[in-house]
Amino acid sequence: MPKKTAALLTNIPKNGTLKQLPQSLVTVAEKTNYRATSRYDDVKTFLYELKARTSEMTLHTFGQTVEGRDLLLAAFSRPQIYLPAQALQSDKPIVLLQNNIHAGEVCPKEASMMLMRDIAFGKLNALLDDLIILVVPIYNADGNDYISEANRLSQIGPDEGVGIRTNAVGLDLNRDYMKIEAKETEHLIKDLYAAWQPDVIVDGHTTDGSRHGYDLTFGFPQNPNANKALIDFTRDVMLPAVADKIRRERRIEMFFYADFKNFRKPEEGWATYSHHARFGASYGGLQNRISILMETYSYVSFERRVKAAYHFMRETMEYTARHAAKIKTLVRSAVADTIAKGETYNPKKNLVGIDIEKKAFEKPVSVIGYVVKEKLGKHGEVEYLPTKTKKIYRAPYFGKFVFSRAVPRPLAYLLPKAEWRIIRKLQQHGIAVERLLSAFEAEIEYFDVKNITVSEQCFQAHREVTVSVERVPRQWRFREGDYIVPMNQPLGNVIAGLLEPDSDDSLAHWNYFDNYLTGKLRFDKDFITEYEYNLVDLPKTREIYESLIDKNPALTDEQKQAEKMKFFLTAVGYENEFMNRIPVYRLIEKKPYSAIVVRE
Repeated sequence: MPKKTAALLTNIPKNGTLKQLPQSLVTVAEKTNYRATSRYDDVKTFLYELKARTSEMTLHTFGQTVEGRDLLLAAFSRPQIYLPAQALQSDKPIVLLQNNIHAGEVCPKEASMMLMRDIAFGKLNALLDDLIILVVPIYNADGNDYISEANRLSQIGPDEGVGIRTNAVGLDLNRDYMKIEAKETEHLIKDLYAAWQPDVIVDGHTTDGSRHGYDLTFGFPQNPNANKALIDFTRDVMLPAVADKIRRERRIEMFFYADFKNFRKPEEGWATYSHHARFGASYGGLQNRISILMETYSYVSFERRVKAAYHFMRETMEYTARHAAKIKTLVRSAVADTIAKGETYNPKKNLVGIDIEKKAFEKPVSVIGYVVKEKLGKHGEVEYLPTKTKKIYRAPYFGKFVFSRAVPRPLAYLLPKAEWRIIRKLQQHGIAVERLLSAFEAEIEYFDVKNITVSEQCFQAHREVTVSVERVPRQWRFREGDYIVPMNQPLGNVIAGLLEPDSDDSLAHWNYFDNYLTGKLRFDKDFITEYEYNLVDLPKTREIYESLIDKNPALTDEQKQAEKMKFFLTAVGYENEFMNRIPVYRLIEKKPYSAIVVRE
């Protein structure tokens, strides 16, 4: 395609200075010399004005926030695209810049508006020859407008305050990707990720306080259930190349997102955060995206953070444009690989990771930190004093994630027709679900719950549940109307993460099966003693009890105690076929069935 200049509907000069721009296209950060950040209405006005002045952008809403604000999406392309289907028909990679998920972390929001201006009118317009660019400048739109000077005092500026971390009902949107309980999350995943299917996602943040020598750190999909080639390319090829180019051309230092394991002794290790798919970057990986975490550094000025975010997003787009065919092929191959894995049951080679361990890579890395001084205290104890003198440390990098326990990937999951709540949750992710049109019998594994642990503290409106289960094989007959969730679809990795109950971001973990995990209702000695006493009034029950248990010579005393508990739980109606039996079934036999895809 021949190079073209921006199709402008105004006389704004290419690469114009701020003085030459209309005030509506100068960001709040720029207008105030980086003392303030934009409110929602400022961003909306900016987007409306931008749309009025270029014919290479379309403006969309992809839902509304809890408080009713439109979630705004700018789509830049040449030629213009009006529907996601047009973008999907293109061979150009689709890049999504997603900002302000935590509304106290405002640097990427301001940087993304400057980028949009340069894409429309300036030096970045040529990117549209090779890319389709989607920008969400202000995702947590409600949280953004709770601006206060008291928020985020752990970072330098802006002086006039920022918004809050959560949305308007206190949910952290960057912990919500698997359980999808915020209105904003449902729209993001269903109406943006599933509809537009971006190939590259950059998720913009500011660190919570890790002290190091970088203006910006970055992350990659860390859940190893994602496609390995996609993870390796993002981590080992793309991100180092982006950082190296920015370092050479802009003299801005960038590195992998992490923190020193021991701030007193930085050489002990540089350790990143967890693999959990509740976080956006790892969830994007499970969706087969090149999903990148971007974290600006809290302890440099607001202006410096904005510029670092600008250059990182800019260079990520330019790298994607230079390697457009490779990236498009990589993403498509990851999708095809996920579908193929769902076609076969191989208990030795085709696995889903359940327990995931973080380890150090084989080679240490060089990390910019600060000299730590040691001083003897009054009582002879060692005190550690921070300094502002930079130092390069050689340290192990704890950023490698591996399976420590895995299970065979099933061909599908089946659920009874009563579990429409779970089906609705799967559909929020864009997962295809079928409904059986006739009875279906096959070899499956059911989950027999062995142990249940519930967190003492509430997190994200939940008491997190950890279960251990045994996967028990047997023939099972499913009824007409029961649901089947095939694994040979692009979101197979997300499906497994949601439905394997002992996975640490599963729906069971987030309390969606608590009605079956009844646990110990009256598991005590007096419970048994009381009902043995009461059998005098239940002669038929007493006869059954004595025959099966109390006078059964085949049972040891220990076995009798266990069987007594089961017997009396059933007798009083506490025990039933649903108790501690999660109604999700793993299909391990490939055979045809009659079903229809369920519409929402």
